[in-house]
Amino acid sequence: MPNFYDKQSRERIEMINQALSMKHRSQPYDFSNIEDIKDAFMYTVAEYMDFKNYSSDLGELLEKYDESMEYYYPVTWLDNPDDSDKHDKKVLKAYSSLRKAGDDMQFLARRSENEVIKLISHLLSGSKEFRIGILGKAYIYDEEKMSEIIDSSFDITDTYSVEQSRDSFVELMDEHFDVED
Repeated sequence: MPNFYDKQSRERIEMINQALSMKHRSQPYDFSNIEDIKDAFMYTVAEYMDFKNYSSDLGELLEKYDESMEYYYPVTWLDNPDDSDKHDKKVLKAYSSLRKAGDDMQFLARRSENEVIKLISHLLSGSKEFRIGILGKAYIYDEEKMSEIIDSSFDITDTYSVEQSRDSFVELMDEHFDVED
């Protein structure tokens, strides 16, 4: 879930929204309002899908960069980084920066994954009518199947909008969760 802001930050967001015809949220979700719940689901899932993909992309980039170091800077790749006479500091700094970015993005991906699981668990604990109203179906929550959904979500890449991320994730829910009759 997004963090929400102090009065000054909310005013700045609202100015940007007005000036650029945007709709950035500055207020907490109202979980007694069905539209807010739908938005919370959509944006929580989209954040997870984005961060999961970014984390994966950074991991792949780090692997490729490591291969480049091996080929083009073998001494730097092999030697102790503390031996400053034998390595290229910029090459190592780039590696360190990529690794740090990857670690940070992996943290954000895990955090958003936990938020998705927590939100879906909460939503699917509601009445049949509530689940249908929010998600279109009365899915039955199952922790093991939720893990399968998370694992399967790694096959979904390149979602270009929050709506597309939500729809792709709901397709996984369709594949894995049972639905109450």
